Amino acid sequence: MMLIKVFPIFLIVALSACSSLREENDARKAALVQSERTIVYSCNKTAVKAIYSFQGQEPVEAKIVLGNKLLAESLEYDFTKKDFTSFVSDKYIWNVDAGLTLNKVAAVDAVTLIQRGKKSSKVLAKNCFINFKETKKINR
Repeated sequence: MMLIKVFPIFLIVALSACSSLREENDARKAALVQSERTIVYSCNKTAVKAIYSFQGQEPVEAKIVLGNKLLAESLEYDFTKKDFTSFVSDKYIWNVDAGLTLNKVAAVDAVTLIQRGKKSSKVLAKNCFINFKETKKINR
């Protein structure tokens, strides 16, 4: 009889402890240092600046500046792509070569910047290569 009265109390204490551990783990994940790196690309005579956000080594999002105009504020990293790295929003797609990490960001070229359309998409920039001189200047 005593066990029947004590068991629910024990169960409540155990479940609340699990809940607080889960909250602590979520807080630790959120507290991972988020780093930003800016890379300047030359894409068929057009300057494209990408500001990448990383959580640990993994990319999280990118901001894209085409010429002097902020084009895409928040392109989210598309985890489903395995052959290349892609950042997407409802209006734009930014593709770079595979292997983009915090340590390799200055060694991975971009492929294309695409503006999504209702009937067809438009390539805004392609054949992008890192402009090392401008990238170094902007990251001083």
